[in-house]
Amino acid sequence: MKLSVVIVNYNVQHFLEQCLNSVFKAAQALLTYNSSFETEVFVVDNNSVDGSISMLREQFQHVVLIENHDNVGFSKANNQAISIAKGEYILALNPDTLIEEDTFIKTINYLDKNKQIGGLGPKMIDGKGRFLAESKRALPTPWVAFYKIFGLSSLFPKSKKFGKYHLSYLPENEINDIEILAGAFMLMRKTVLNEIGYFDERFFMYGEDIDLSYRILLSGAKNVYFPDTTVIHYKGESTKKGSLNYVYIFYKAMKLFADKHFSKKYAKWYSRTIDIAIYFRAVMSVGRRAFLGSVLPIFDFLFLFLSFLLATEFWEIIKWSSDNYYPKVFKLEILPFYALFMLLGLAIKRNYKRIFRFKNLVSGLFVGGILLVLSYAFLNETLRFSRAVVLIGFLFSLIIIPFNRWLFTLLSFGKYQYYKFIQRKVIIVGNNKGIKHTESVLSHLMTQIFILGYISESKFSSKVVGDLSKIKEVVRVLKPNELIFCSGSYSASEIIQTIHLLANEDVQFKISPAKSEAIIGSQSIYAANNLVKLEADSLAKPAFRIQKRVFDIIFAFLLFIFSPIVVLFQKDKALFRNIISVILGKKTWVGFSEHEKLKFDIPYIKLGVINFKLKPLTEHGSDELSKENYLFYSKNYSLLNDLFIIFRAFSKLACNK
Repeated sequence: MKLSVVIVNYNVQHFLEQCLNSVFKAAQALLTYNSSFETEVFVVDNNSVDGSISMLREQFQHVVLIENHDNVGFSKANNQAISIAKGEYILALNPDTLIEEDTFIKTINYLDKNKQIGGLGPKMIDGKGRFLAESKRALPTPWVAFYKIFGLSSLFPKSKKFGKYHLSYLPENEINDIEILAGAFMLMRKTVLNEIGYFDERFFMYGEDIDLSYRILLSGAKNVYFPDTTVIHYKGESTKKGSLNYVYIFYKAMKLFADKHFSKKYAKWYSRTIDIAIYFRAVMSVGRRAFLGSVLPIFDFLFLFLSFLLATEFWEIIKWSSDNYYPKVFKLEILPFYALFMLLGLAIKRNYKRIFRFKNLVSGLFVGGILLVLSYAFLNETLRFSRAVVLIGFLFSLIIIPFNRWLFTLLSFGKYQYYKFIQRKVIIVGNNKGIKHTESVLSHLMTQIFILGYISESKFSSKVVGDLSKIKEVVRVLKPNELIFCSGSYSASEIIQTIHLLANEDVQFKISPAKSEAIIGSQSIYAANNLVKLEADSLAKPAFRIQKRVFDIIFAFLLFIFSPIVVLFQKDKALFRNIISVILGKKTWVGFSEHEKLKFDIPYIKLGVINFKLKPLTEHGSDELSKENYLFYSKNYSLLNDLFIIFRAFSKLACNK
């Protein structure tokens, strides 16, 4: 047995299917190249619930399947297969990868000729054809990690000192010795693994590739970056790499690595650096989300204020034949409050998502209008300048706010869209059979798809706009959002070369497997059936608790700064006591009531200044219903939700209870 391929799968059925197809093609090419070079393929499944097992049994009977009844982690799952593998070489391969037909031939030939090499990693690109920097990495010593964490490696990528983490000063297309292999593709010599041991099972997820790569170096063998073959890695499907939760898990693994391999002094400094990095990322994440989340409400406020200002000017001319009938205090101090009431109505009807629904906008404006009319009725007569201005301003807002949303759809490059106008412009690349299969899958989707045309080697339809040699010109002229490759029509090498060719174009790449009812890509999976993604409660994840904690502290300091104004709106007098309690970590701004904290065992929700409830309590089963509220809150936690809750209960920030 020349090669043993080990793939650990966890709820990525469609990626696994595509990966295995490419693996078996590469294995067949290797066997054709040398009839004694046999390959065995292991799939270790960590208790997937997405149909992966059924797919494997139906389509890949030659795979050695190991079924775990729990998610035992990446390291342990790999070790289960490595311990019984017979290959001279072991390839630990991620399921969200696609390899070329000659990948095994090239890599194994190179290792056969260079006996001093213990591990090899290829050049990797993502689903948009962009080079993945983690293809070549150095050992993350404290200083190397420090330069990476605080952005110096990005500022000075060609510096051998600051750019060492990703070895960014080394050419992308030259073979070089490196220190750390990427876990997505680790080709290793089995004799070396038998000597140093397999993956360290203390690393549940992340860090295990760094640890094993380092132990290969300590054994006297080398690790090498081998760009003569390219692998697509649909990076971050199971965990979004930019998320705060990923940062927390990854850096926790780095601390374990430091404790294992560095001196106590180095490990302690490293650990402190990591802690600073986590909180730094948390603050940046809170700040970034707060900024991005506030842009649309700020624009709405300005447009709403403009609506009432235009209404005032209009009514002055129509009714009073003057453009200065109403005083400046009304225009500059009262009208902004009108706009705030309308903004509150939009927020109550959840109009601050990236997908707009026209009916939600209108209903939100009506709610805001009702709140404005009710508040207007309670104003002192000296402040009730004109009911006509309120009505006309409301009518103007029904035109201006949808216009503002339309403006955002133009300026946000697709991040904000009207629900009815969401449409993906697609070009399908393949033969007649593959294209028909792909269109059949697309026809079952809720997403609006517009097929611009086909790329094919045969002119079987008037919608064929060219062959593969003309694809760059076709993309530039037709400007599709996506290219969908039919996997049975072109080789993996041809697909990868095409992605390379179009790497600088603003287009997503997806692949339609020949026997699958799904279309998969770097950012999403389109499937005819409903795919359910199972996740733990948001607040059960430490990263989200850190994020909530950072928000609590920032908001506490803001309240302290503006306390002379805030206290005017409070019913009780415990504002400063609550601010201190939150800063010390005894309370959170949104959480349990004191009574319910004693009854319910949800350890990651603290005692709250403001109590969160979704549903009214009933006489029967009130405890269960109340606990369900908190579990729902935890599951759907977001900074925006906390802000809405605080805004609705603003007068209770100084509550004594």
